[in-house]
Amino acid sequence: MTPNTDLFDLIHSLSRTEKRHFKLYSSMHGEDKAYIKLFDAIEKQKKYDEQAIKLLFQKESFLKRFSATKAYLYQSILRSLKIYHQDSNVTLEVHNIFLEVEILSQRGIYKPSLKLLEKSKQLIERYQLDFLNPYQVDLELRIKRFAKPKSMLDVMDNDIARLRKSLDSLAKKDAILKISCLQSFILEKKLSLEEAKALGFKQLIDSSTTNGYLDTVAQFSSKSTLSYLSSDFSETRKWDRQIVRFMQKDKQLMQEHLYKYIANVSNSLYSALASLASKKEIAESFQLLEKIKFNSKQNALSKLEVKVFSRISIAKIPFALYYHDKKEGDIIVESVIKLYNKLKPELGEHFRRGFHMSVAHYYFARAEPSKSLDWLEPILKSKDDGTRRDIFIDALILQLFVHYDLGNTILLHSIISAVKFQAKKYKALETPMTEVATMIEKIVRYELDKKKLTAYINDVLQTELVQSKIFKRLTIQEWLLGKLNHKPTEFYIHK
Repeated sequence: MTPNTDLFDLIHSLSRTEKRHFKLYSSMHGEDKAYIKLFDAIEKQKKYDEQAIKLLFQKESFLKRFSATKAYLYQSILRSLKIYHQDSNVTLEVHNIFLEVEILSQRGIYKPSLKLLEKSKQLIERYQLDFLNPYQVDLELRIKRFAKPKSMLDVMDNDIARLRKSLDSLAKKDAILKISCLQSFILEKKLSLEEAKALGFKQLIDSSTTNGYLDTVAQFSSKSTLSYLSSDFSETRKWDRQIVRFMQKDKQLMQEHLYKYIANVSNSLYSALASLASKKEIAESFQLLEKIKFNSKQNALSKLEVKVFSRISIAKIPFALYYHDKKEGDIIVESVIKLYNKLKPELGEHFRRGFHMSVAHYYFARAEPSKSLDWLEPILKSKDDGTRRDIFIDALILQLFVHYDLGNTILLHSIISAVKFQAKKYKALETPMTEVATMIEKIVRYELDKKKLTAYINDVLQTELVQSKIFKRLTIQEWLLGKLNHKPTEFYIHK
């Protein structure tokens, strides 16, 4: 078998100053001298001779892990080159800005992220780096979604215009990249199927052809998104599973694009839950994610752990609620909470709030209002700074039902008033928030008159409010049915 010459080729491609910078970089970072010895030996060769290298270092301990040593040296050289060229290569500088933006935004630090993106935008325009425009637009949209949700409608038309200009600048051969950028825009903006079609999303998918591994993954993913927008979750699940099976065919490429694989396994898990797939199929998806987490030998294991944990926990809590009885479900949720506490410092604020809300909802549905309130309080005490405002609103609403279940009638009246006052700040949600608060107010009022209470709940169940997103997210309909028929909420959730 012919030895791989990648390391040899990389070393011999270096200029004299790049070689000097690498050795300086290595000494500053306390690199093992064995790597420098290997570097010098390969540099002296005119043609790569692995047997000669092994003979030269036969007494060195690193020879036992020779492949790993070569791989580490290769990555170390690349890191050195990245630092060496970061000020002279504008494209690399912009990519580094994107990386910094990702790191900051994941921690809920949005203002500095937007300032950095403005800098990247200026560099792209000044040096005419049009091919980087779609990435810049995509990042900016994602951050604006969390940082300034109120302003999204105002910038919508302008964003679409910028997106179109960015996509038009790409050549025809970049059709898959166009699809990916447009797909990201559609999901981040939460556009409807009709809006997506108006942007030419379906037409672009139908006319595209794949050329290679990532192209195929992107095309399958776009078809999954189209099915998702059509609310055809069975079709979504079919495409998501097809992506996972396709990526598993090439283990090496799958490992190289591990984060993408994690995202697609997660998507197949979410679509399986949405389409009410079998308990066995959902459990298999969890096993795939857990296998990545525990078997991966990536250097950035902690980052990978965080990524996998966030994907698992988002789905495991509803899985525990909808597919298990209370005893089994509690064991699952407690294990997820244990891991959450371990990784909490690495998790962004927007994820922490989402996790708290999921656990609070779980205990609410399991008729454990005290535990539910414990998980709600950190969200309610936090400042509404725009970070996951949807979760903050859900927490405001859920506390009404939790305090009712706890029998805190006196406190409940002041909370109802506070929720009605808060509702005025969120114009798009003012009506459903106010209606839910009024509903709880009337339930408290009619509590001692069972006949009136039954008639009122029956009336509520016939209104359009039942179809609102707040009702569905917080399983309020199931809670009302439980009160009406004297059964636990989870009975109707499972039913």
